[in-house]
Amino acid sequence: MTAGTGTTGTGGIGTSATGGTARTVIGGTRRTGTAAIGIDTASNEKRPEPCAPAVSCCAQEAAIWGCLIAHLKLLSVPAHAFVDESIRSGYLLSAAVIATGDLSVARGKLRELCKPGQRRLHMKDENDGRRREILSTLTGLNIEVYLYRASVTGRPIRDGRDECLRALVPELLQLDVTRLVIESCSQDLRDQQIVQPISNRLAVPGRFTFLHSVPAAEPMLWAADAAAWAFGKGGDWRRRVDGILAGFAQLS
Repeated sequence: MTAGTGTTGTGGIGTSATGGTARTVIGGTRRTGTAAIGIDTASNEKRPEPCAPAVSCCAQEAAIWGCLIAHLKLLSVPAHAFVDESIRSGYLLSAAVIATGDLSVARGKLRELCKPGQRRLHMKDENDGRRREILSTLTGLNIEVYLYRASVTGRPIRDGRDECLRALVPELLQLDVTRLVIESCSQDLRDQQIVQPISNRLAVPGRFTFLHSVPAAEPMLWAADAAAWAFGKGGDWRRRVDGILAGFAQLS
């Protein structure tokens, strides 16, 4: 993602910068190192902190392990990702990432925005008033959005999509995303040919699945669509999604 743009969150989904790349942290703040166990930077070996005079070694050891276990739980809360595209100033791939425990509420709030007889939300079909309402709801959900853009000047749009997927999937695996849902289109087979080898190489066996879904069946795809539309539109529309934008990468 964009170098130097990582931030730290303290609940829901936060981000941190590691090596210049923004990372999502589901459920708490990602910290480097260990709070209660020191690290010898020369040898990279753990060394115990000295006992406080007023606290017994046994009590201190229990406190150390309690903090460490709590910290490890914060680092790995599974999430799902939902992906849609937008073609504007290049090829833009949008991934809305959300912790599994927040999915039900988010889906419900998005469905409430549908008018009678409307099966899905699609930003290009809405008027400006509705677009503002949709984005306001979106920014109130506990989600983060990752955007990847590739140039398609002088080459097929499909090449831009392939490039974005190759960048996206490893990032999602580092975020402990366990389920990836891509909006279904005429190119589902090609998507599978790109995603499956990356999954086979990098994912923990049995830990990661991906599938295609039509937008009417998955409201979280509407979130990815809305974020991509607002970012691509620019100006005040882009400002409206700044709060949920976790990272942006210009790939080519």
